[in-house]
Amino acid sequence: MNGCGAYNSDMDICVVIRQDELNQEKQQVLNNLRSLKYRFDKIPIIRHIQLIPAVFFMGLKADININNVAGIYNTHFIHHYSRQDKRFPALYLVIHHFGLNAGINSAKDGTLNSYSLVLLVIHYLQCACQPPILPNLQEACPDIFNAQVPIENLRFFKNEYSFKTDNHADCTALLMGFFAYYAGFKFDKYGISIRRGRVFQKNTLPAETCSKYMIFIEDPFDHNNTARSISREGYERIKTSIRRADEILNRE
Repeated sequence: MNGCGAYNSDMDICVVIRQDELNQEKQQVLNNLRSLKYRFDKIPIIRHIQLIPAVFFMGLKADININNVAGIYNTHFIHHYSRQDKRFPALYLVIHHFGLNAGINSAKDGTLNSYSLVLLVIHYLQCACQPPILPNLQEACPDIFNAQVPIENLRFFKNEYSFKTDNHADCTALLMGFFAYYAGFKFDKYGISIRRGRVFQKNTLPAETCSKYMIFIEDPFDHNNTARSISREGYERIKTSIRRADEILNRE
């Protein structure tokens, strides 16, 4: 739904019970799923449900969560970026495939999660490409792209903002540029902010935060670090993989 999925992508289903924060302890989540099971049983396209946060939805593996509405805002946000320029989802799918094969797209293994990869691609198309290929949607439409908008008012498959670019680079050139940009990016000195549409000095963060994280990619809504799971070993693997890809793609 975010516009960046592939034919074999999985699905996340967020069950919203109420707007206020709900206890996310495992037992509480399971209890809520049990109370909702009869509702899911009435939906014919759900083939199977167990009393764990996973189902098969239209033949796809899906994870269920209770009231994790941040994911809904993120999906809405990426969805509208994907509608701005078709090169964005195309480039992301290639980068995502690269990340999986290079072993750098796994938060549990201390590398990048998929959302951080999406934000890296947006930042590149928003700031590193000249002229920019993607706009700053939060700056252009602050009343639409913020976490204070009730989720029932979030609109999908409608153009909330139209951006035209004079940059007509093809995906091959953009892929080469992506690796060249991040091969030289000083992650130890700079953080990335989609919300502000620029990089920023990491030393402007609280001292503990600055020293704790190898890579800082600001969440567009809660402003926390989406790359907080990256370990030192994972960081070195990420840098090595990107530099190696840059050498292969951009060698003379």
